[in-house]
Amino acid sequence: MAQAAAIYARFSSHNQREESIDDQVRVCRAQAASDGCPVVAVYADHAISGTTDRRPEFLRMVADAGKGRFDCLYVYKLDRFARNRFDSATYRAKLRKAGVDVVSASERVPDGPEGIMLESVLEGMAEYYSANLSQNIRRGMEGNAMQCRSNGARFYGYRSEGGRYVVDEDEAVVVRRAFSEVAGGSTVSEVCRGLNADGIRTRRGKEWRVATMSKMLRSDRYIGTYAWGDTVVPGGMPAIVDEQTALRARDNMAKRGGFHRIGKHSYPLAGLLRSSSGRAIIGAGGTSATGRTYWYYRDMETGEHWPQDELEGAVYEAVAGALSEPGVADIVADLVLGAQDDALAEEMDEGTLIRKRIASIKVEESNALDMAIKLGASDALAEKVRALGEERAQLEKRLESLERSAPVFTREHVLFWLESVIASRDVASLVAAFVSKIVIDDNSVRVEFPMVELPQVDGSSTKFPLVEARRIELRSTKVP
Repeated sequence: MAQAAAIYARFSSHNQREESIDDQVRVCRAQAASDGCPVVAVYADHAISGTTDRRPEFLRMVADAGKGRFDCLYVYKLDRFARNRFDSATYRAKLRKAGVDVVSASERVPDGPEGIMLESVLEGMAEYYSANLSQNIRRGMEGNAMQCRSNGARFYGYRSEGGRYVVDEDEAVVVRRAFSEVAGGSTVSEVCRGLNADGIRTRRGKEWRVATMSKMLRSDRYIGTYAWGDTVVPGGMPAIVDEQTALRARDNMAKRGGFHRIGKHSYPLAGLLRSSSGRAIIGAGGTSATGRTYWYYRDMETGEHWPQDELEGAVYEAVAGALSEPGVADIVADLVLGAQDDALAEEMDEGTLIRKRIASIKVEESNALDMAIKLGASDALAEKVRALGEERAQLEKRLESLERSAPVFTREHVLFWLESVIASRDVASLVAAFVSKIVIDDNSVRVEFPMVELPQVDGSSTKFPLVEARRIELRSTKVP
């Protein structure tokens, strides 16, 4: 099914014209049509700088993305999305979490490695904090778990009141219906189709999928078992369904293979994987005569294929090994912190200009007040004072946003994130942040890493690969 697309356009008024909005939308529509993605929404901010996230249409677009109203966002250029690197990375991470990709209609090249790594670190900071690096936080959350408190985790069918889970009756009706129908013999697919046909959506406003529904039906929380980390407390939260219904539902799912993931299956190496002669290798799947499903990567020209788990395991081995080489972690930290310094310098410059303008406005307001006292207030003078007040209020809001919005990473943050993402064996995150190309032949896979550029003491810069390419031997080339 074609992906639904949205368009975001902006012009800041400096050396631009109102028509540039139409030009941007036209180019984006053409690219979306070329990609086979129907445009379902257009968002446009007029005469607003990309260095601020105080853009009404931009914020409406981000909110709609979270509601699942489109799958990809087209912009004319990435600087139409945001000029500040932190804003760009932060909001792109938010959109990606909502399942939305940002596509530049006129720049068909990926971001530089520094930006990609910075974006990966921003996304990884949630993992950083959830790992409870601070022992005080860990102790506090473990203490909460012992009392069966929510710890900020949200689940369909429940809401938090006073830090504890209570049943959300509107959503609980859907949960009970799903368990009851599967316990009565319906398949998970049939339940999803029925809910979607009735207009019932997930909490994020999306249609129900088999994978989402299967995960919900497997969870013990709906029979009242609280779980957080290593803490498991039967009866620690209110049950929505009785245990017998839940067990019947699971038995029926198991008989039909309901625990297998059905539907969209991810292939994190896709787009980077090539044969030795340069052909793209794509993800594929198949079902044996016994009904067992196999996932693999396939060369569509030769028919040669490699088991997904084995190939991704080899790539993980190559990337993890490369990143563990002496000095590589420090290079990654230098790149990320350098990108951060650039962004912070950009924000400091903007903040200085804003403070100067606010001071200037205050002088103008004082002068206008003196003139009103001496000559009497006029409509023109009142309008000028009003306009100055509005401008000052907007600038003060932007200054407040600058002062509190940008996260500041230390070297320890970056190194902890790198260590965590390696330990997690998250192939998708590692490949997205650190791999530029993967080449496969009959019995080996070669992983290549991006070129990076670091400043030198003398003011020059040196460009070199993050780490030398690595080759890993494969065990087989056939699906079991």
